[in-house]
Amino acid sequence: DFGQQPLNSGDQVIFSSDMRDNTIVVQLEGSYYGPSRFALPRDARLHELLDAIAVPRSMTDVNSISLKRVSVAERQQQALSESLARLETTYLSASSATPEEAQIRVREAELISQFIERARKVEPNGRLVLANNGTISDIRLQDGDVITIPEKSDSLLISGEVLVPQSVVFHANRNAKDYIAGAGGFTDQADEKRILVVRQNGEVREAADVILRPGDEILVLPQAPTKNLQLASTLTQILYQIAIAAKVAIDL
Repeated sequence: DFGQQPLNSGDQVIFSSDMRDNTIVVQLEGSYYGPSRFALPRDARLHELLDAIAVPRSMTDVNSISLKRVSVAERQQQALSESLARLETTYLSASSATPEEAQIRVREAELISQFIERARKVEPNGRLVLANNGTISDIRLQDGDVITIPEKSDSLLISGEVLVPQSVVFHANRNAKDYIAGAGGFTDQADEKRILVVRQNGEVREAADVILRPGDEILVLPQAPTKNLQLASTLTQILYQIAIAAKVAIDL
């Protein structure tokens, strides 16, 4: 019947299926041989797919495989939006007891508004950390998953609140502050106590807790420019959320 139906300008044609698709499509990126997209059964698991993929062993870091998932990115975005909404409600609607406090709140409100505007533009990557002590979790795959099989790296990236963000050759005898010094040192806005290390597998750790490896990224977070301890704590928490979800450090 549809084949004989005349269509007019402005009509909408909607096709819907009541049957659930029995296949999913996942994508590969990074270091591997063969196709980049696979159609798999809906109950397929990660190890089944990985066992069927050939990689250049000498060039591939098979212990740092990670996965980007749409549902994870959506949860990260939701959590970030809720944190920003709480920040906006708490500090932009608070009253002041004295004129001096009111002036301080006005300046803080401007800071917070600008920060919230930039933070809302951040797009979480939905990275799901799969590696744990060299073991890759055998999770069930979902439609739209992007599996990252990273190449082995000889470099290390320094970014965030450093004078000259750059990639440098990895040296095993250097720590995070040595690399930061080689990148010109901290900026005036840097929080020198909050330095993160982002692994190739997506894991994010405090720099003081890890031994650096090739392929790591050193991310220096900014400090919260306020004497309000509660506000500083809230801003710092959101900065961590953004760093984990998108591997960026937003300047306040």
